[in-house]
Amino acid sequence: MDLVTYLLPCSCGQTLTVSSSQAGTNVRCCCGKDVAVPSLSVLRSQAGEEHLEDSPETIIRFVYGSGKNVVGGDSCIRCGAPATKKLTCFLEYEKPLFKKATPWPLALFMLLVAPVLVILYHTLRPREQIPLAEGKEMQVLLAVCPNCEAALQRDNNAREILKREPVFGRLFEKHPATIVTMPKGMGE
Repeated sequence: MDLVTYLLPCSCGQTLTVSSSQAGTNVRCCCGKDVAVPSLSVLRSQAGEEHLEDSPETIIRFVYGSGKNVVGGDSCIRCGAPATKKLTCFLEYEKPLFKKATPWPLALFMLLVAPVLVILYHTLRPREQIPLAEGKEMQVLLAVCPNCEAALQRDNNAREILKREPVFGRLFEKHPATIVTMPKGMGE
């Protein structure tokens, strides 16, 4: 799949070429300044393309999903120093919903025959769970420096740090109950 490229001006006067996969990240200009790449919708708008507003979930899956790109690029997502490590981070933005199955014909029969048995039956037996909606989770890699690696895992503040990235901020606004977890020992 070919990525679309866009032109992005730096305050030094240079023009950077960025790809659609870099939307919502930072890129370094040859002058040494970090330039924030706007969201994909802003890049498209600035390029005069038709306005297509992709969901944050789609953008994150396309750009960062399963380690395609590292959030933060070559810079630590926490402090901005050169990153030497990649930490795995999971985003669970919708919980699975389940309905417990109940065999009503059997329950009705038992209700007529023995009310006490019905109560015991429904109280003591394990119930089958029927999925109503799948949970949605994605995995991304975070760029970190050695100094911030332990702090990120210890303080469990990856959500607050990810919120600085516009596309993740949009995800958290759309799904406020998003859970961000970083299992210990899952880095590269």
